[in-house]
Amino acid sequence: MTIHVFSISLDLVLHSPPDLRLSS
Repeated sequence: MTIHVFSISLDLVLHSPPDLRLSS
Protein backbone atom coordinates (compact mmCIF):
# COMPACT_ATOMS: atom_id res chain seq x y z
CA MET A 1 0.00 0.00 0.00
CA THR A 2 2.88 2.33 0.76
CA ILE A 3 4.19 1.77 -2.75
CA HIS A 4 0.80 2.74 -4.17
CA VAL A 5 0.77 6.02 -2.25
CA PHE A 6 4.35 6.72 -3.23
CA SER A 7 3.46 6.09 -6.87
CA ILE A 8 0.62 8.62 -6.70
CA SER A 9 2.84 11.20 -5.00
CA LEU A 10 5.56 10.71 -7.57
CA ASP A 11 3.02 11.02 -10.36
CA LEU A 12 1.70 14.28 -8.90
CA VAL A 13 5.21 15.69 -8.59
CA LEU A 14 6.07 14.78 -12.17
CA HIS A 15 2.89 16.35 -13.50
CA SER A 16 3.00 19.46 -11.33
CA PRO A 17 4.38 22.75 -12.70
CA PRO A 18 8.00 23.67 -11.82
CA ASP A 19 6.75 26.56 -9.68
CA LEU A 20 4.83 24.17 -7.46
CA ARG A 21 7.80 21.85 -7.03
CA LEU A 22 10.09 24.75 -6.10
CA SER A 23 7.59 26.06 -3.58
CA SER A 24 7.40 22.76 -1.74
